[in-house]
Amino acid sequence: MAPCRKTPPAANTAGAPTDEDHAQEVARGERFEFGKNWATFLGVLDEERIANATASFRRVLSADLEGLRLLDAGSGSGLMSLVARRLGADVVSFDYDPASVACTRELRRRYFQRGSTLARRGRERARSRIPQGVGDV
Repeated sequence: MAPCRKTPPAANTAGAPTDEDHAQEVARGERFEFGKNWATFLGVLDEERIANATASFRRVLSADLEGLRLLDAGSGSGLMSLVARRLGADVVSFDYDPASVACTRELRRRYFQRGSTLARRGRERARSRIPQGVGDV
């Protein structure tokens, strides 16, 4: 299985996080590098684990997702984005950790090369700037 590829540098936009921002916050002890754990997890991810995640997702949200838009804020491994996509949702995923974004993109590459799942980097405070109507779920 292919490892998670490093996330390309963020576009040079005001307030956009960079890999250097993240690295400095980790060095200061302000952040944990969750993405490294998710990269390891992707090495053991299989259809049985995806089926278990799907069942868990369905216990929490039994609504039909076909045609709905889901915003996965803090996507981590990308597993819930994958599950939602398989259940018919159009998905936008974002995470601050560049390795987590890379993992979400890797799952998209493996399972939905032409799918609608989009993985981006973003800060927590960016959630308050997400326009209404971005996600139904």
